[in-house]
Amino acid sequence: MAYPGIPESEVLDLMNSTIPYREKLKFSAPQKYTDHPILNKALLKGMTLKGGTSAEKKVVIKASGRAGFTQLYATKEYAHVDVLKTAKANWAHLTTDWMYDRREGLMNRDAEQIVDLMMITRLASESDMANVFEEAAWQTIISEADEFGSFRGIPYWISKGTTDGYNGVSTIDRSGNVITTCGNINGNTVGNEYWANWAQTYTNYIDLWAAGTITTDTLEEDALPLLSAMNITYEMTNFKAPRTVKDLEAHNPLGNYTIYCDTKSKIAFNTMLRFQNQGAVNFGFDMGKFNGNPAFMGTPIEKVPQLDTYAAAAITGLHPFYFVNHNELETMVLRGNDFYEHPAMLLPDSGGNVGVVNVDLSCQLMCGDRRKQGLVYTS
Repeated sequence: MAYPGIPESEVLDLMNSTIPYREKLKFSAPQKYTDHPILNKALLKGMTLKGGTSAEKKVVIKASGRAGFTQLYATKEYAHVDVLKTAKANWAHLTTDWMYDRREGLMNRDAEQIVDLMMITRLASESDMANVFEEAAWQTIISEADEFGSFRGIPYWISKGTTDGYNGVSTIDRSGNVITTCGNINGNTVGNEYWANWAQTYTNYIDLWAAGTITTDTLEEDALPLLSAMNITYEMTNFKAPRTVKDLEAHNPLGNYTIYCDTKSKIAFNTMLRFQNQGAVNFGFDMGKFNGNPAFMGTPIEKVPQLDTYAAAAITGLHPFYFVNHNELETMVLRGNDFYEHPAMLLPDSGGNVGVVNVDLSCQLMCGDRRKQGLVYTS
């Protein structure tokens, strides 16, 4: 008598049984990137669940201008000043899927190993979603007219300026076109002056330091423009440093301040620290180590490999240092579509052999206060 094999209904049951089998949002397989700092921040800090047709946040765009000294029995005129704006961005929809062929079960009939095969396939698919999310987090928008609501990454919310100061007003799309509105708010409009991040330039020696082409005779002098630019940005954005490793834990406000840079810039910082530790130079209290990472004024500096690829003079500047206050940069997710795994279904074109599970995420980065964000860069 012929063995009947695994019926299609059992394939779907097996696939559906893996969905609650392990906790979602756990990306532990070999990755394209060894770290996913923005996704990890979002998962540790917690994603903000929202409804509606787009991601929105009410922001205070300016002071009311109603405060002032007065005298006894003085008359007063009242006037309402609209200080609230709505920062808005269309949802970006990220999707992936994983499949299972019922014939794989015939090749290995042990039930536990069948589940293992599915888990490996599922994990690889979710890992790809993590990579795509992280890449998007370090790019600006595709275009302002993109009907699919492309993801607004950090270079969209934290932009270059025409001069040093709170001049990170306009943003740029991936084609290099200037976008005058950021989150549906035009910072160039009178009354919206606070809708801008701090931008600061410096003289570039990063390539020489990363290559080890350093002479200690001029290192302190050459490093001064960068350290000064970072110091100004640190003070103007009221940046903070974690005091202990415990401060880096989830939901701790001090752990949500991070400086991000490309690989060469981190290597350059490590090289300068090495010379300082050897006593060849002295950068004072500006530079040091925290929890294994180089640190500036006590704030960790993390490497972002995506900036090695996506950094451009027009958009991010070269060798940028992003001063990101994650307390003011939320990852918003459409409620009910936060890594939602659909029930398994059979693919009609597979002849009833292949089941597929779709995974969907509707999300968007949203900045509530651009004045607390900074960008240090060279052209």
